Amino acid sequence: MLVDKSINLFGEDKNTTIIDGEQNGDVVTITADWINISGFTIRNSGTSHPWHSGIKIIESSHCVISYNILAFNAEGIHIGGDFSPIEFNNYNIITKNIFKYNYHGYGFSGCGINICHSYYTKVFENQIEKNHIGISITYSFFSNISKNNIELNSDIGLSICENAKSSDINKNNFIGNGKCATFLRLFLFPPPFHRWSRNYWDDHNGIGPKMILGRLWYTLSIPWIAFDWNPAKEPYDIDI
Repeated sequence: MLVDKSINLFGEDKNTTIIDGEQNGDVVTITADWINISGFTIRNSGTSHPWHSGIKIIESSHCVISYNILAFNAEGIHIGGDFSPIEFNNYNIITKNIFKYNYHGYGFSGCGINICHSYYTKVFENQIEKNHIGISITYSFFSNISKNNIELNSDIGLSICENAKSSDINKNNFIGNGKCATFLRLFLFPPPFHRWSRNYWDDHNGIGPKMILGRLWYTLSIPWIAFDWNPAKEPYDIDI
């Protein structure tokens, strides 16, 4: 389904109003600014490409994706298209959605949310569970990831990849993931300035900062670390 004009699309009930891709490409493709999609189950994207998505946002800004269920896609939401210019994907909001079982069909890949080539994406108050990877951030600036339940993802809860900068990750629950979070940093300078703050980590012993293990790539891949200096001691009660 192609959405190429500014519009508000509201389903009657997200549990029963279903857009089914029948495993053929992207289920919903957004190519215009100022689009709101709310109240649907969006499922069964294609499986022949790792970026086939429940919703793909291509060169679009100021879109809001809320109160949906995205399940059984290679990726629940993919922002950025196939290497679209970063300056055309700005200020998109993803909130109050449920992402689950987004991994099937491509074997080793798949994630709930893939933020790729974008500025100022906000992801807050979502349930992100039982995917291969919960959230992936790549080649994007100023992403804000806050107050999400990131749970039971089989590989990684949150992955920050190369050339992503100035992400703000705060007040999320990381529970039961294969690995809570990781990052890949290219070169030593300039630093990416990701901010990890007040997240709940189920693998933290409650004493001192939480160490986040990643890697630095500069001709060789070497272990590197970041810190959440003020990790929460108890999980947050997040209303989805």
